Amino acid sequence: MLISFLQTVYTALYTKWQMVYTWIMNETKFKQLNPWLYSKNFKSAANNLEKRFIYKKILKYLNNRLIVSLEGPRRLGKTTLLQQIIHSLVIKNKDNVFFYEFSETDNNLSSFFEYINNNLNKKCYVLLDEIQHVKNWQSVIKLNYDLYPKLHIVVTGSLSISYKKSKESLLGRIMPLKLDFLSFGEYLYLKYKQNYNKFDFLNPKGTVNVNNVYQNLQNYNEYLQIGDLTKLLDFKSKSVSRDFIEKSVLDFFFTRDSLFSHFLKVLYIKKNEQP
Repeated sequence: MLISFLQTVYTALYTKWQMVYTWIMNETKFKQLNPWLYSKNFKSAANNLEKRFIYKKILKYLNNRLIVSLEGPRRLGKTTLLQQIIHSLVIKNKDNVFFYEFSETDNNLSSFFEYINNNLNKKCYVLLDEIQHVKNWQSVIKLNYDLYPKLHIVVTGSLSISYKKSKESLLGRIMPLKLDFLSFGEYLYLKYKQNYNKFDFLNPKGTVNVNNVYQNLQNYNEYLQIGDLTKLLDFKSKSVSRDFIEKSVLDFFFTRDSLFSHFLKVLYIKKNEQP
């Protein structure tokens, strides 16, 4: 009886300690992710990067109080987009912008809203990354969105976001957006600060400029090889880009023991081998 009682007490105390420890850890993480709330000299490195074309569209919907849902594969710049949006919001609403990034082990959305509860009655922006890790996130978002009429929300996640469920439960509230792979025009803009126009290889007189055609063909060939992931823009070496695609991207999207996966990887490697 005594041993059983001690075991019960120990289990209760250990569970309580875990809850307190988790709360402290989450609070620490919150402060790290929201430095503008605790510092007067906040600067976002992401703001120095060129913005993807969808950036202005997100801000437009967000300011019209629609829940903006941004989904797309990894390595396309969703988190960077959020950081750039945060920078623009913090300039005017420093104390009312809140960001959080969820994970498989840190996925309590309700606790997040409880933590910032005192700020929800005034105009407030909430940006939530990797929302796919939160079970039934649509219900929690809907509850808070309806409860606080001045609340503006952006959620991002991978393709595993339950798109159909989101549209049904958040009908009339959500604006779903898809972040696609880079188009050729966006690739040129982000990498070379060059605005692509399909007629830009013509001279003012309407005749073909051979040099422009050749340059576009070079850029397009480069784009076809390595250009549709924003992460690849960080690499100066084509070989590093190819290794990254092979080791990080292909291995993620296709199972290692799949024969079809092996065929695709071999095809990609052969296509990009140096002559």
